[in-house]
Amino acid sequence: MASRVPQLLEPLHATIRRSQRRLDKIQARTLEGKTKLCQETARLAGLQQKRRRMPDGTIMYDYVIGGISITDPRHLNSAQPQLINASIANICRLLITCCHYLSVRLPAEITPPHANYPHPTIFSLQSSYQGFELPFPGSSSTPSSSRTLEQRSLPKPRLLHLDRPLVALAKEDPARYNLFIEGISLLAWNVAWLCTCQGLNLSSAYQAVCPMGLNLFTLFREHTSRSSTSQTTNAEHLSGTNHPFGQFSHASARQAPASIEGLDATRNWRATSFARLLDKIKQILLQDMSGAEWEVISGDDFEQEEAVLVGGSRGSRGATSAGSSSVKRVAESEDVVGEDGNKGYLKLKSRTGEAGRS
Repeated sequence: MASRVPQLLEPLHATIRRSQRRLDKIQARTLEGKTKLCQETARLAGLQQKRRRMPDGTIMYDYVIGGISITDPRHLNSAQPQLINASIANICRLLITCCHYLSVRLPAEITPPHANYPHPTIFSLQSSYQGFELPFPGSSSTPSSSRTLEQRSLPKPRLLHLDRPLVALAKEDPARYNLFIEGISLLAWNVAWLCTCQGLNLSSAYQAVCPMGLNLFTLFREHTSRSSTSQTTNAEHLSGTNHPFGQFSHASARQAPASIEGLDATRNWRATSFARLLDKIKQILLQDMSGAEWEVISGDDFEQEEAVLVGGSRGSRGATSAGSSSVKRVAESEDVVGEDGNKGYLKLKSRTGEAGRS
């Protein structure tokens, strides 16, 4: 019996090896098909990289989709709302289509435009894929499926649409402003997470997550080409690749080593990291708004009829000529203390008062 065991097992091992080779060929063809589908989808969506030369001679890269620039979440204050809406709609359409081809489920669920709501929306990480119908912003009726939830709070979809400039929205409707900022941050989070699970070594820091245009172009144009032609490219914000494009999939019956690596890479992408990203984006936008509120005053605006005197004594202020038509500014040292005991304050006196006092 012991001598016959190898002879009996050898046909079985040979059949297993043949089945394994056939499965490898099928998987290779499947990955090639996924790659071509995603490449063609990105090309039809108009995902491109454009170069422009700055006045100082440096080269800048802009990323467009459908002929519209992809706005960085950190630079939303200066972008036009119509262009933001069109860019976001194109990005959502590209992500939904390619994730369908890849059989990958994004962390934050994206809802495409539908009959009840004409704009894309996105759910938070905790509220995604709950499996029940929800009322969308602006809808007057509540779905019957949501009435059975009784007192349970319904998840609220985050808006991916602007009806006014972002600065005006922040002042007029802060609640909706916060929902929009969270929504576009979730969209950038989805893009960066998809890059990570498809083989690009991308961190969860805001510097790597915010440039959506660069991440999309690197994933769907450069990484897919590299996976199909084995060519290397320069992606300065990426520190390398883990596995070829398309091997990680949530619907794969065969857990390849690349799928296991993709699962390990995405375990570091947690809700706590997204909370830090959201806080950072809000902080950057708030600082940008605060800086824009300061007006730039030219030198001609200072030519008025009143003199501006800083510090000093009444004697020095009285020496100001009443017939002078230009502004004279006397800057005293901070160590000089005035007669009223105050230090470093700005004092304004009209010429009529000075003339009456003299």
